[in-house]
Amino acid sequence: MSREVWTALAGMILGLTTANPAIISTGIGFLGNATGQCNVANIGTKPVTVKSVTVIDANGAVHGPSGSNCTFPGQIFPGLVCLIPVTSGSGNRHLLRCVVDTSSKSSIRATMFFRDDAGNLSAILEAH
Repeated sequence: MSREVWTALAGMILGLTTANPAIISTGIGFLGNATGQCNVANIGTKPVTVKSVTVIDANGAVHGPSGSNCTFPGQIFPGLVCLIPVTSGSGNRHLLRCVVDTSSKSSIRATMFFRDDAGNLSAILEAH
């Protein structure tokens, strides 16, 4: 066999054996003047590495959390839920989504919930 064929085969084999990180994201929803929250849970039986949890608005700007019970990059242990509350700005900055960069899409679930201006729960979006 030629060197090119061996190189291609080696690349395919290595590609099958390396872990593929996954990025999951909620849809975009409207956050009024209240606080929204991205929730990230490990439903598996082993710790899962999460590189980042980011809340992004319709303009592409990142909204930093107003607090969190987890630090990223880091691990989420089985059964643990990380809560990442955020606030919005004005205009398109009210339109937010939650993006999770993780090592295991099969063990991580994420949701983003939104409140209306009165503070009532108005929507919950699941990440895919």
